[in-house]
Amino acid sequence: MADEDSEPAALMGSSLDEHRDARTSAPPENAIEVLKRINVKDISTVPRLPCSRNALLFGMGSGMAAFLVTWYRRKPFRTVGNWTVGVFLGTSASSWELCRYQRSVIREQFNVDIR
Repeated sequence: MADEDSEPAALMGSSLDEHRDARTSAPPENAIEVLKRINVKDISTVPRLPCSRNALLFGMGSGMAAFLVTWYRRKPFRTVGNWTVGVFLGTSASSWELCRYQRSVIREQFNVDIR
């Protein structure tokens, strides 16, 4: 978190292109390093993000439906779990992107210059 707070100060002394080059040339982080940086404060802000509530609710509903359908068809538990998680993630991501797209279209309609 300290790096994010110092980011504007780093931009003041250099150009934006130099800052972008420095960020993109850094070696990629592995998943363990990323997970170590996540804290409860980051997770608690998710419900305040635009479109997150609907995306998560649609994902949970469709994941539950996938669970019930695959379980009813007597599939192995691992298959049921894979379908449930896959449908939840796919539906949540699709719903999130659709909502964000709709918000951007509405925002552009408001930004049209009226003469």
